[in-house]
Amino acid sequence: MIRVASTGSYCLLALSLCGCTSFFTARAIESFTTELASGNLAGLESTTSTEFRQRALRATGSMESLKILPLPREEGEVTEVEEVAPDEQILTVQVGEPPQTVKYRLKREAVTPEKESSSWTVWQGQARRWVVDDVILTRERPAGQPPLTKSVTEQMDVLLTVQEFLASWSDGTRDETLALMHADLQDRMSTLSPVHLAQITGLVLDGLKDDSFRPEARIQTTHAVVLLPRRGGKLKLDLERSEDVDHRWIIRDVSVESTRPETPDVSVAHLAGCVGRASDFLKAYDSRDLDELKVLSSETFFTQALSTADFSTAPLPVPQLLASRFEIEEQDNRVDLLFSVGDDTYVLSMDRDELPDIVLPEQRTSEPLCRVDEVTIYERGGDQIKPLSVVFNAQAVVEVFAEALAERDLTMASQLSTLDLNQRVWSRIERPELMRTLPFDGIPAAPPRVVTTIFQGPVTEITVTQGTRALTYVLHSNGGRPQIDDVKYPTNNRSGSLKINLEALVPIYNFAWGWTRSDKAMLDRNSTDGVHRMVWMRTDRIPEIQAPIDQFLLSPAPKVEDVEGDRIVTFGTADHGMLVRLVNENDRFLVEDLHLVDAKLAGGRLEFINALRNWITIEESKPQKRTVIPVAAKPRKALASPLASLSLPQAAPNDDATTTVPPTEETPPVAEPTATPAPPAASPATADPKVPLLQQPIQIPGA
Repeated sequence: MIRVASTGSYCLLALSLCGCTSFFTARAIESFTTELASGNLAGLESTTSTEFRQRALRATGSMESLKILPLPREEGEVTEVEEVAPDEQILTVQVGEPPQTVKYRLKREAVTPEKESSSWTVWQGQARRWVVDDVILTRERPAGQPPLTKSVTEQMDVLLTVQEFLASWSDGTRDETLALMHADLQDRMSTLSPVHLAQITGLVLDGLKDDSFRPEARIQTTHAVVLLPRRGGKLKLDLERSEDVDHRWIIRDVSVESTRPETPDVSVAHLAGCVGRASDFLKAYDSRDLDELKVLSSETFFTQALSTADFSTAPLPVPQLLASRFEIEEQDNRVDLLFSVGDDTYVLSMDRDELPDIVLPEQRTSEPLCRVDEVTIYERGGDQIKPLSVVFNAQAVVEVFAEALAERDLTMASQLSTLDLNQRVWSRIERPELMRTLPFDGIPAAPPRVVTTIFQGPVTEITVTQGTRALTYVLHSNGGRPQIDDVKYPTNNRSGSLKINLEALVPIYNFAWGWTRSDKAMLDRNSTDGVHRMVWMRTDRIPEIQAPIDQFLLSPAPKVEDVEGDRIVTFGTADHGMLVRLVNENDRFLVEDLHLVDAKLAGGRLEFINALRNWITIEESKPQKRTVIPVAAKPRKALASPLASLSLPQAAPNDDATTTVPPTEETPPVAEPTATPAPPAASPATADPKVPLLQQPIQIPGA
């Protein structure tokens, strides 16, 4: 073995063992180690190859970066010499205790006048000398795993690239800031306004510790990751070897990683892509460029809002937005960019479904990172919240919905309504013909004219004049699409909500349709469980009772009231009318009782459900005509009409707009009712609120 020692003794030892070549290569290692230990950059440059100087010593702060690496700064023993080529050798040296294996790659280079020294020799008629071309550090790993080797020139090249990148972002020009980036990152950053570019570079530099540069580097053949400590987390730089002739390292992405769970990590590539596309969107919006907006927007946002938009109804202050700083908020697969101009805030919501994580180069995609999915304007600090998709569509939805009601178009009304309105009203209409008989009192069949619009984020209220009345359409936004949830109108002593009224009226109209057409299944579906058990499950046919229920539906302006969670619906007057009680079962109102009043009825009134029960009881008492299904349950008391204690209103002029539906083929005139035998009389009693309604005795006023 040859120990790198003093020049004189080392020369004799080298000559005796390996000859002059080994002497000069060993001396080159000794010179490198000495200059490295002294911290002399100029001296170190004189002992290294041109490539080493260009890759590892190209910056004035290279000596500081070299201190980060575990390079040996003491003498060692050469244990192996490998001749790779006549001008290239690899020397393996053991240094320190425990021994560290270090490999020096040396090259013989031509001597320039400024590099002439006693270490040069003449080789093939030209002055040459041995210099260090690279240092390979080796670290042993657990048994069975090959040693881990790291090239000093490779590590220094990566670290210096990171230092140069950070310096250019701190003090460089715009071109210098973009120079060390991959082409994809350059494209995203180059579209940013000066304000937004400075904000993103500031985000990266903020929190870096200036007192030390202690990176952690993981370097592969074509890919490297460097982690730098910063306040509250780490800065991660993703590098890739370029395909240029010099194969230099370039920055693929920079990520700000936080140790705080509430603070999300931020990728500069992703952020710059979103901010850049948001900026392009604003410019296209300002110039009304639909082709560009189609590329920059999500398909839903463009199709449902922008493609037919009247941009003059929602102008955006684009120059001010491009010159304003932004805030970023991440929500699942979305990124919200917030810009403030005066008292107003503009939020551009970006769809993140296409955002990729850092992947291998061959897996990368040039597809757009994100698209604008909504723009929301918060006016005067939030007094009004205006999504553009609602601004551009709300009025049109109101106009079409009003037309659908006027034309009794159930399909169109359903398509324009929210899920809640559909579930509570439109889906409950069992026959489309009933749509033509339902009363839309208070909603004139006339085009609406917008008076005011109030935007509150997903809820929008549009007040209109329609005919001679003032109405308010309530819309809810569903995925950027405004839908009708209710129509409200002023009334006297009754509900002024289309949804509340129809929710109560639809089961009554279904019930009347089933009764008129002897549809027992339809009657059962629209009855409460109590009526089902007491009536419909006890007979296989419709009771023979003359009760012109549908005749009372022609009464104008039925009144809907909420009584302890139930609905009481009043049709007509005290002389000719009907009271219906509905109970909510499984989020659906169903018929519980009906009370009919008319001079043509026997006794002038009819407790409908009790009449059905009495008819069934009479039929059960006829052995020769046993057409009922026996019930094993204990007999119930007579059904009390919960409506009997309620009085129908006196006939009076109606000041509300009314709608009278004439008979049609589907709803023919009802035949004159005939009197039916009076049911067995029940003992009058006072209704007891503590006793279940179905167990109370019958109480008929004036009986």
